[in-house]
Amino acid sequence: MPTPTASLRHSMANVTDLRVDLARRLRRELGGDFVVVATPDHPLVMRSVDVLVGGRSGLTAFVTASAEERRRPNMLGARLTLNQVALPPETQFVYVARADADGPLVEGRFAEQLTYADRAMMRDAVAFVERSTRKPQSAFSDKTRQLSQSRFAATFRVARLVNPERSRRSAENPDLRRGANIEFDTVGPVRSGFAKRPLSTRSIVGLSVSGADRWFHASADQPMPTGEPAGVVLTPGFPHPRHDPEKALRAAAFAGWILAPAAPGRSIDELADLALRFTRPR
Repeated sequence: MPTPTASLRHSMANVTDLRVDLARRLRRELGGDFVVVATPDHPLVMRSVDVLVGGRSGLTAFVTASAEERRRPNMLGARLTLNQVALPPETQFVYVARADADGPLVEGRFAEQLTYADRAMMRDAVAFVERSTRKPQSAFSDKTRQLSQSRFAATFRVARLVNPERSRRSAENPDLRRGANIEFDTVGPVRSGFAKRPLSTRSIVGLSVSGADRWFHASADQPMPTGEPAGVVLTPGFPHPRHDPEKALRAAAFAGWILAPAAPGRSIDELADLALRFTRPR
């Protein structure tokens, strides 16, 4: 009779089960010199990597595609881009395919690709983690990362400016059962969106995908910021998680979007002018 792990390895019905199982097996094989976290919560991204391993050799991030990401590989590419910028520069990214036909969905951007159904997968994963070394950072990579960080800081400052405390409190519990339909347009060179309903977490994830594609040039190393300003989305509300009320506002800004209240105060032209003045890389 097959073991539960063997059954899981071949069926892979639920990506959450894969993350938990992968983390459990890595903890067992790597021992106490390493810290293994399944689905780490990163303050700058809505969807983190699936498993993060830290130890004497640095950081290794394991990524596997969700069902939606398998249907839309650009979503996986966007998640990788945002996590490359958010995590320390020495992080090595490993793709774990659910089956032989599952990958590679994103070409040339992972340090290693493994297949979960392969009997040698865990041995290869452990060997990769143990031999990983801190990648030397070039002056260009350092400058690229500094550009990304300063642009995010400017964008988040604008987002907080247009969301005073009373506005953040007024939409603490928006109706998040469905994602909002966002109508997009441009105001000058600034991408703009208009939502009639409060944004859901899924809405923010969708914005993150389009924002990553617009705000970064994808790379196997540090993604390079484009010359685009942040976009603006007018919305009557967005999620405010109790443990981190500004998570959605911050993650949207990290992916190139300023969430703004759909209420009298500032016109879309004024908001677009703020984005244009302050959120282009300098």
